[in-house]
Amino acid sequence: MNVQACLPAQQPRAPSLSARCQRMLHFAQNNLYYRTAQETKAQDFVDLGMAENLLTQELVHARLDVSRQQYRGNANSRYAEYRGIRTFREAMADYYSQVLAAEIDPENIIAAAGATPIVEMIVFAIAEPGDAILVLAPWYPGFDLDVGSRTGVSMVPVRRTVEEEYQLTEEALAHAMHEAGSAGRKVRGILLSNPDNPTGRVYSKEELYLLSSFAENHDLHILADEIYAGSVYEGNFLSFLALQPGSQHIHVITGLSKDFCMAGYRVGCLISNHAEILQSLAKLCRFCSISLDTQFLLADFLSDADFVEFHIAESKRRIKHQHRCFAETLARLGLKSYSSRAGGLFVWLDFRGHLRDATDEEEERLFSLILKDSHVRITPGQCCHATERGFFRACITTCPDYAVLDGAMDRIANTLASLSARD
Repeated sequence: MNVQACLPAQQPRAPSLSARCQRMLHFAQNNLYYRTAQETKAQDFVDLGMAENLLTQELVHARLDVSRQQYRGNANSRYAEYRGIRTFREAMADYYSQVLAAEIDPENIIAAAGATPIVEMIVFAIAEPGDAILVLAPWYPGFDLDVGSRTGVSMVPVRRTVEEEYQLTEEALAHAMHEAGSAGRKVRGILLSNPDNPTGRVYSKEELYLLSSFAENHDLHILADEIYAGSVYEGNFLSFLALQPGSQHIHVITGLSKDFCMAGYRVGCLISNHAEILQSLAKLCRFCSISLDTQFLLADFLSDADFVEFHIAESKRRIKHQHRCFAETLARLGLKSYSSRAGGLFVWLDFRGHLRDATDEEEERLFSLILKDSHVRITPGQCCHATERGFFRACITTCPDYAVLDGAMDRIANTLASLSARD
C-alpha cells in the first residue's frame, strides 16, 4: 500500500486560536517594549528597558546560599495552601511591616507567583468584561497585558504632564471618569504605582488623600502597586496601608523582585483588608501559586532580621549613589531628564529636543536609532501612555558596574549628536 498517496497533498491548517489570545499576541508583537526585548541578548547590548534591580545581588545570593542549607530538612512536596503557607506569609508580613511602616496581619496577605498575576486576579475579582479601570498615566507598560488581555476590562488614562511635575489633580480624575462614562464603561477602580513607574516620582500625602477620597466618593477600589517602596532613599515612604489602616477599598500590590534582586523567583503578594477579595484571590491562586521550595527558602531568608535590616539600608544607599552618578553623567553629556531624586529604579529621559515633530512615528524612529546605533534599549514613552512624545524610561539599576551604564549613555549621546548633524 502506498501510504504517501493516502496523505493529503498539503498539511491542513492548524486549529485557530481564540480572538482574545490573538489580540494579546498582536499587542505583544506590535508593542515596542515587548517586541524588542530579545534584541538585547547580544553581548554588547545594554538593556535599560527591563525593570530589574541588580545592585545588591551578590549580598542576596550569599544569604540565599545560607538559607538553602538551613531549610533543606523542612521542605516537602505535598499540596499546600495556594495563597501561601502560614510561615511564608508571616515572614512577608514582618518584612512589609518594616518597608511600608504599617502593621500587617499575615491573614491579610495573598502570595502568588509574581505581582503580575496579583494585578490580573484583583481586576478579575472587582470588574466585569466591558468595565474600566482608571490608570495614572504615564504607567508601567506591563499593565496593558496585566489588566486587559484576559479580563476584558478597559484602561482609561488619568493624564498627568511634565509641566505639572506629574502631580495628580482632582480635575484629571474627574475627566477620566467622564471619559469612561461617555464610552459607556463602568469604572470599578484606580490603578497606580508608587513610587511611580516610569517617572520615579513619589506621591505626596495630599495626593494619596485625594485618591482615597475620590475612590470612596465614587465607590471605587484602589489598586496601589507599591513594589518600589523599598527603593525610596529620600524622606519616608508613605504607604496607603499606613495612611488608612483597615480601609476596605485599598489593596496594595508588592513583591520581592525589586528589593532583593530576585525577579526570577516570581514572588508577589496582595495586602488587603477586604475579606471577599482575599477569599476570591485565595481560590484564584490555584493558577499561579508559588512552589513550596521557594516559600521555605524565602521564609528562612526573611527571618534573618539583622540581614534584612542591613540590606534595606544598603540597597537604598546603592540606589541613591546610582542616581547621583547618573545625574552627573547626564550633566557631562548635556542630556536632560525628569527625575524626582527621591526613589525608584528609573530616570525619565527627556529627548523631546531630538524629535523632528511630536508624533509616535518620530519617537519610534529615535528609539530604533538608539537601539541600532547605540546598542542600548530604553523604553519609549508611548509604551507608557505618556501624554508627551520624546520621553524614554531608563532603568539605571540593571548595571552594578557603573562603567557599563556610563558607557551606554556615552553611546546614546553620540547617536543623538550624529542625528542632529544629519538633520
